[in-house]
Amino acid sequence: MSNLDSIRIAVQEAATLIGKRMTRIEDDWIPIAFAGSGQMLHMLDIPPDLLGSEAGKNLLCDEILPRFIKTTKADSYALVVSGWATDYKLGDLPGHLPEEYDRSEWLFLTLADLHSVELWQAEIKRPEGASRPQLGEWEQIDADLTTGRFFDPQINALRGSEEK
Repeated sequence: MSNLDSIRIAVQEAATLIGKRMTRIEDDWIPIAFAGSGQMLHMLDIPPDLLGSEAGKNLLCDEILPRFIKTTKADSYALVVSGWATDYKLGDLPGHLPEEYDRSEWLFLTLADLHSVELWQAEIKRPEGASRPQLGEWEQIDADLTTGRFFDPQINALRGSEEK
């Protein structure tokens, strides 16, 4: 089993356990980053309010996460965030996604080491009458989708940390 497999299994199990411990249907998974360095796995809780603005997202993605990766001398990295997804193509959507669009809620897991990248997702369901949200099965999706501010600066920091 590779180091990346070990991190993936640990993070997925932790996310599932967190969901099972929730007590209200509106509870949510907080964003968390992990940096693996040898046998150590460092964790960074991300304040959810950082994701509430463009300035906060830029600060997180361009400064905080790359610094976390470099400071820990990481050779692997994982990021867990929840978000919304839709089947519409980006060019077909307006600048924001109104409530009437058919969309679903997901927990996303990005994993990377010095040589490979994986992207995983599990659907978050909030059934009416349930006491907590339900996390679906994890499924691996196309890693070619891993681009943009929640990916590129962190992978560049990780790959730059190869020269320790």
